[in-house]
Amino acid sequence: MMISKPWCELIKFAEIGLVAACTHYAVLFYLIEYLNVKSASIATIIAACFGISVSFVGNRFFVFSRHTSSTQRQAARFFLIYSLTGTVHGLTLLAWTDWMRLPYQYGFLMATIFQASFNYCLCKTLVFKK
Repeated sequence: MMISKPWCELIKFAEIGLVAACTHYAVLFYLIEYLNVKSASIATIIAACFGISVSFVGNRFFVFSRHTSSTQRQAARFFLIYSLTGTVHGLTLLAWTDWMRLPYQYGFLMATIFQASFNYCLCKTLVFKK
């Protein structure tokens, strides 16, 4: 069975997103559990830098490999979009974990699902457009 191009792209995006989210979570876990960073929101902002870097490289070269914009232009747009959605991610953890004292793992999952949905749409239409 042949998978259509849009589905193939979405699957690749999900794969890269999973690797980036795992990178983000691994750094977050390390900062909170081993370096004893007390604020989940600060830890997730630091960890997001690692996840975003993995995501940009994977999306540029694996998911949306056919594009016309320069690397610099794509990187600027990509990091702007991811900074905005990453801020929402950080604010979610601030409210969920720091203020409401709920487990950071669930807040991370919830924020990541929201972020991935918006990032796919924005990357496809604004960053890696053909």
